[in-house]
Amino acid sequence: MPKGTIDIVVEPGSVRVHYDAINKSPHGRFYVGLACLLSIIALSCAIFLLGGKQGETSLWQDMHAYPMSSPRIYWPLAILVAFGVLFGWHMTRVVAILYPGAEKLECDATTLMVSRIRWLDWENEEWISESYKLSDVTRIRFGVIVSGRGSSTYGLLFGAAGRTYKLFPKLTSREAGKILAGVEALGAETDRRRKAAQRELKNRKVRA
Repeated sequence: MPKGTIDIVVEPGSVRVHYDAINKSPHGRFYVGLACLLSIIALSCAIFLLGGKQGETSLWQDMHAYPMSSPRIYWPLAILVAFGVLFGWHMTRVVAILYPGAEKLECDATTLMVSRIRWLDWENEEWISESYKLSDVTRIRFGVIVSGRGSSTYGLLFGAAGRTYKLFPKLTSREAGKILAGVEALGAETDRRRKAAQRELKNRKVRA
């Protein structure tokens, strides 16, 4: 995925971050999502239609040779359906994180608001926003938002209302440091501030 453009504004009393992931085409998420869907369908068809390397019959052939109640059909078919559902759910989450339309974070001393382009809005015009009291937002941090084989994508994470938000894919540590310093000045709980407090408490106990 291409790295989007990010604008970070830290002022006394506020932090504003605007991330725009659309560099070339506003329909990039649609094309990536369609490619993933076609990959899932192609892989499922291959499992369904192709036989084994040792001459085993395919699931399609078994469905014609055995009754549907036969374990020879029931279990492979159940596994195929479960694979399609789980793989599709996983890819939907990955595409949604790696190819957001645009994202905003606005924070002051009392409120943190997150805004995103609605996932099914291919024109990237309809924003949805969620606001939380800053005191209810926990563990703002820089970390991995998506991991794969041999690579990880970093961004900004925080907890609120029982869920974990993952923003700004391909955020750099320098950019994250600027955001974290800004929200810390407003009184937000960040991971590094919490760890520093835990270290200080531990040192006090040792000295005592």
